Amino acid sequence: MPHRYSEIFESMPLGVIIIDLQGQIQVMNPRAKALLNDEAFGNRPLHALPVMPTLPLDGKGRLSDKFEVSGRRIIGSDGRIMEMTGGPLRGEGGVLSGGIVTLKDITEMERLREQENNDEKYAAMGELSADIAHEIRNPLGSISLLASLLAKELKRKKDINRANQILAAVRNMENKISSLIQFSKTYHLPVRSVNIHDVLKDILNFSNQIADRESAFLSVHYAEIEPVVEGNPDMLKQVFLNLTLNALQALPESSRLDISTRHFAEQGAIEIHFIEKCSGAPEDLRSDILLRLSHAQEKNWGLGLAIIHNIIDLYHGSVRLEYAEEAGTAFVLTFPLISALTKPEDKDNRL
Repeated sequence: MPHRYSEIFESMPLGVIIIDLQGQIQVMNPRAKALLNDEAFGNRPLHALPVMPTLPLDGKGRLSDKFEVSGRRIIGSDGRIMEMTGGPLRGEGGVLSGGIVTLKDITEMERLREQENNDEKYAAMGELSADIAHEIRNPLGSISLLASLLAKELKRKKDINRANQILAAVRNMENKISSLIQFSKTYHLPVRSVNIHDVLKDILNFSNQIADRESAFLSVHYAEIEPVVEGNPDMLKQVFLNLTLNALQALPESSRLDISTRHFAEQGAIEIHFIEKCSGAPEDLRSDILLRLSHAQEKNWGLGLAIIHNIIDLYHGSVRLEYAEEAGTAFVLTFPLISALTKPEDKDNRL
């Protein structure tokens, strides 16, 4: 093979294998060896390679003149998807001298095709879920608010229990709706710039109703910036609301939940701390938080720990659990900032 052709053969993006009339491998270019994860030289039949098909041979053990492979999919030992084509190789005068097989890596192409198909399915499911959520959640919010007010004003224990049963049923329905949206749309909701403080403020009114009814005390402290991250406000609101209500409904009397945001300028990040302050051993408090979140769906407390982690990871954030003496046990969410405007003054809200 002339030197200039040899260089082209060695650097081709396609894997190329040349076989003789007996189906024995004569030449494999570097790309073919890499795709097949096989560095050995030739002098063995093509079908000796684990992913290769048996060649069509005639009665004399020679490669058939009708040898042809078109667009056959094969999967390598490392899971790589390849498209195989092949055909006869002829010399002077058109005499059959062997065969040639090419391999094209289509792993990424297949992944994109599968993602495109999934996107179409998720888009349809997402539209349906959004319609259901919109139609049901609005009346649920009114029912929850009115039942909460009734529970405060009623005197008879039996009537108060009935109002609380309504609230529990509303929470259960809300959780089911959240699960439906989560499993159908989590990875396909539109992403935009979101002010973390605006999302927290949106959940405070609802949390205030719960805090009035529960024994735990809730306070919120904002950093002296307006932190903007990339994400979906509805999904972030679900995460924050879930962590807040999960704590308020579980903390014992004389406990408190402090929510605070902290700006780390050098890292370009914002942290949201959900700090539970109550008596108990550090190990027990950490275990209690993880247990509650891990079994959230079973106890009708909203999103589970795995779903929370997936949502935060989707927006390039992270989650960790901390314990500091006299500070409490904190569930900490961290997100990269896309902007952080300085506020005129710090705000401290207590509910």
